[in-house]
Amino acid sequence: MPLHQIFYVSRSLALPGQVSDILLVARVRNAQAGITGALLCTGGFFAQVLEGPREALQRTMACIDADARHADVTRLLQAGLDARRFADWSMAFTERPGADDLVEHLVGLQPVEPSRALRLVQLMFSGVAAAPAQPSSKGARNS
Repeated sequence: MPLHQIFYVSRSLALPGQVSDILLVARVRNAQAGITGALLCTGGFFAQVLEGPREALQRTMACIDADARHADVTRLLQAGLDARRFADWSMAFTERPGADDLVEHLVGLQPVEPSRALRLVQLMFSGVAAAPAQPSSKGARNS
């Protein structure tokens, strides 16, 4: 089955404590659907990379689009994928408080060329794929 990836950003309307709820549910659902990926939270925005079968990604994005904790969902990249970047992660997680300006700038660059979007993914999620598999109170986490 061919792999696809989606990289999107959205404005976070999540209340304190809801991000951990998002992670708990997403990790279970993603594992069941064959989806891997990473979520970055800046406080004001979410940025997320999802990898997996196209149909599973479409269903997941429909849920995200309808989720009241997300606003202004903007897809920066939708493309085929040769190999998963986050193969060991049903949902890696990292926080970058204070990076709202960077994400807001990304949204203003529409449309983003695929090669640039891939570089942004590498920059924003650097260290996530190489992080330890054990949960941590800082940085990336895996279930």
